[in-house]
Amino acid sequence: MQTETLVRQLPRLLENLADEQTPDYYEDLFWQTARTSQRSSWTVRERWFPMLEIARRPVMARVPWQPIAVLVLIVAALATSLLLAGTRPKLPPLTGPARNGLIAYSRDADIYTYDPRTGTSRAIVTGGDVDLNPAWSADGTRMVFRRVVDGSDLLFVAKADGGGARQITPAGLANVESYQISPDGESVAIVASVKGRPSLFVAKADGSGIKQLETGTIVWGAEFRPTGSDILFVGAQGMDGAYSGVYLIDDDGTNPRTLVEPQVDAAIAGDATWSPDGTRIAFARWDPSVAQHDLRVHVMSSDGTGDKRVGHADGAWWESGPVAEAPGMGLKGGPLWSPDGTKLLIERRIGTGAGGYPAHPGNPVVVTVDGTKPDVMVTFRTDAYGDFAAWSPDGAAILATPMDDNGDATQQLLWNPLTGESTAAPWIASSQPAWQRVAP
Repeated sequence: MQTETLVRQLPRLLENLADEQTPDYYEDLFWQTARTSQRSSWTVRERWFPMLEIARRPVMARVPWQPIAVLVLIVAALATSLLLAGTRPKLPPLTGPARNGLIAYSRDADIYTYDPRTGTSRAIVTGGDVDLNPAWSADGTRMVFRRVVDGSDLLFVAKADGGGARQITPAGLANVESYQISPDGESVAIVASVKGRPSLFVAKADGSGIKQLETGTIVWGAEFRPTGSDILFVGAQGMDGAYSGVYLIDDDGTNPRTLVEPQVDAAIAGDATWSPDGTRIAFARWDPSVAQHDLRVHVMSSDGTGDKRVGHADGAWWESGPVAEAPGMGLKGGPLWSPDGTKLLIERRIGTGAGGYPAHPGNPVVVTVDGTKPDVMVTFRTDAYGDFAAWSPDGAAILATPMDDNGDATQQLLWNPLTGESTAAPWIASSQPAWQRVAP
């Protein structure tokens, strides 16, 4: 019975095991699907997601380490900047009043600083060389000083603590008379002699080079504009410098300008000086309109216009800046502007001496530029050789170095510009005044 069943089903089983064949209903199914529109792809849920990519992804989400690392670096850089900003000393403004810092001076051939807050002095540049007359940069971070080596004057720039001193002038420079660091701290204006003729130089503050500027004159004094890079100087004409004018020149030696024409009977005495904002210039000039050719203080705009006399008192023969006449150096110094630009420190001498020359001694006097307040006469009497002086950064005091009968510098003094009182400085120094500006 089972054999008969197998015999009947065998043909069908063999047919199923044979090669694939098109089913009989294929034609009907094909024409049915051809008449039916295709299903929209958006209705297929699997098309919304990249299924193969999802299948390859790990179970845990991958962390975006690169953006996180960049963010960490940015945060670290900001934190470092804030830390450095917090530890870096705040710098004072380059012009106008500032807080009083250290007083720098030379003594016993070394450089010292005195701290008015603590009343202590300390040596910051020492050694076997003769170091003299430090002068501060406008931001109070550096100083320039003179070193005498084998008869040559060398200039050095150092940090405020005396460290990192570097030479900025070559050997052989003679009779360095004045020097000043530029407002940007990149250069130093220098007046030094070449074959006995005072000339203008500009040296790089990093010691990388020095250049002599061709002025066509003998140069007395040189000051950078407080708000720029051009240099103000008095240029003496003639073989003996008998008459002089006021000039400007860019620090690269270009663009020379004449602000005050030189005249034989109206020479400039001493140096010209900038107002703190660099918009005005003060100088002393012999007045040819007066029978005795009296010396008068003038103030003008930085372009040479608006010249007017200031601080004149009846009977005064000599009115100039507080100048010093060191032997062989001529008159050094000019009218001194207060840090706020409202006052000038001048020197006034009343009457005449033997031979009609200005009487000695004279008096330092504080005058207002606009003449609205009474003059304040300092009780100290200057001698024939005058004095060097400088305002304190806050304008509350004047530091002065008088010259004696032999033209030698003596003990520094402090003058009160409100009362005229004069007292000896509490430190021992006879160098030119130098008071550091620091941030308020």
